[in-house]
Amino acid sequence: MKNQVLGASQLTSHTEETRDRFFSAWRVPATPKMQELIDQIIEQILDYETTFGIRKRKRKEADHKVFVETVTAVICDVVHYYLSGELCEIAITRSKRILSAKDRYKAPAMNKTLPELLDMLSGPYFGLIEQQLGKEWKKERRTTINIAVPLLTLVHEHQISLEDIGYKSHRELIYLKEAKKDRRYKAKSIDYEDTPQTEFYRRRLGKINDLLERTEVTLNGVPQHDKFLRQIFTCGSFNCGGRAFGGFWQSTSKQDRKKIQINGEPVIELDYGQINPMIAYGKADLEPPEGDLYTVPGFEEHRDEIKTLLNCMFWADKPITRWPKGLKIKGYSVREVTTAIEKHHLQIRDKFYCGHGHSLQHTESSILLAVLDELREKGIPALPIHDSVIIQEQYKGMTLEVMRKWLRIIAKLDPKIK
Repeated sequence: MKNQVLGASQLTSHTEETRDRFFSAWRVPATPKMQELIDQIIEQILDYETTFGIRKRKRKEADHKVFVETVTAVICDVVHYYLSGELCEIAITRSKRILSAKDRYKAPAMNKTLPELLDMLSGPYFGLIEQQLGKEWKKERRTTINIAVPLLTLVHEHQISLEDIGYKSHRELIYLKEAKKDRRYKAKSIDYEDTPQTEFYRRRLGKINDLLERTEVTLNGVPQHDKFLRQIFTCGSFNCGGRAFGGFWQSTSKQDRKKIQINGEPVIELDYGQINPMIAYGKADLEPPEGDLYTVPGFEEHRDEIKTLLNCMFWADKPITRWPKGLKIKGYSVREVTTAIEKHHLQIRDKFYCGHGHSLQHTESSILLAVLDELREKGIPALPIHDSVIIQEQYKGMTLEVMRKWLRIIAKLDPKIK
């Protein structure tokens, strides 16, 4: 926790290079003292509305619940912003079209009364947050909010720290993204009709999240509350993608992940080795070649570059004619290297340049979600990172057995696990 209350000028210092992050509308109190701070603010707002005749009648029960959730989300997120030492500001929408739209993915706090609440909290009576309104003529400019001095004072009075802020666990678990139009296009989440398949996915992931919520996970000894997972499918199809995203550990460096503890015990990360080419061979009913699938004759010293390029070839929908950003093998054109890879993996050459990566990822995610679910049934909490899991060291042997089992069942392969 920071040791001093910053001045307003320090709070709003913001360079053009700093990229604002979006408002996280799912934050909630994780401890009684943070809840006490929220309750204090809500009581002050209700008194203000009564004293100044802002409202002529009390809110209906459903409306009051939404009001409480909206206040809670705004206060929790700006406090989290301050305590985490972020250099950006919080971008937030005031669009009536967006806030009024029905959307299965939207948090309750993202409702049409949000702008009114922001104006109240940033107004002269409360001054708990600072708000800078965006301008319609400048598309890249959005309304931003951050913490203000009166709220900072409350944070220090209540001795609030990051561990006092958590995430709302009951929200949409299964996301479906539209197909990308090109590499730079950000695919949007789209609505869908629930089926027995999506309901199965939701029940399974809900049980996994319930176990994680009951599990103490710390980083450098500090309890972490951002453990919520959601499953994201791509290309507008539940047969594409499907990885489990979320959880603080997925954005933590590999070195820092070693400092994680689960229920007070050290952890180990178990990783399916060479999973994409392995699955590609399995889908073709072929036995993968012996040895490292990312080692290509003539390029033995460039394994990492070959690994990245080979996976790009799975995802591309046409032959790669230029080096991907940040990737290059000096002295060779990208065509020379892709030709060497194609020659080495001649049996699965037809899997390149046809967007096959989405299908490979779906198989990979099916395997990993099955692993997470069986570990849950055994009472073992696991933190997923795409094709790997972080578990307590004591469960290494049992987890290896489960990982091998599901790779054989789903992909009909013998695993290489690191």
